[in-house]
Amino acid sequence: METKKKVLCQKWEESEYEPGWGVSVRPDGCSLHTSENELSKYVKKYWDSMPDETPDIYSRPDGDGVWCEVSLDFFREVKEIEERDLWVRVFQRHMNGDINTWLDIKK
Repeated sequence: METKKKVLCQKWEESEYEPGWGVSVRPDGCSLHTSENELSKYVKKYWDSMPDETPDIYSRPDGDGVWCEVSLDFFREVKEIEERDLWVRVFQRHMNGDINTWLDIKK
């Protein structure tokens, strides 16, 4: 029997300003993290990389993260990526179905 672990799945949304139309918002995938601390580091690094003025297109966290059960192997992969100061980001176009039904991540 394989041991299960959990990763924190943070949904993101993309905001785009379109002159003459206003602002549109759409789902922009999710990021995966092994802890709340890793999620906080990712969000801080993301915002630190943004310009001082609001860009026409940017992503932002959408709500709170959700803990999802994953295989031990998948958890280890996410952990190894984090240890290299990188993160796992899955964009909406690569997901099969709506993100709300995709939270049971399988590898």
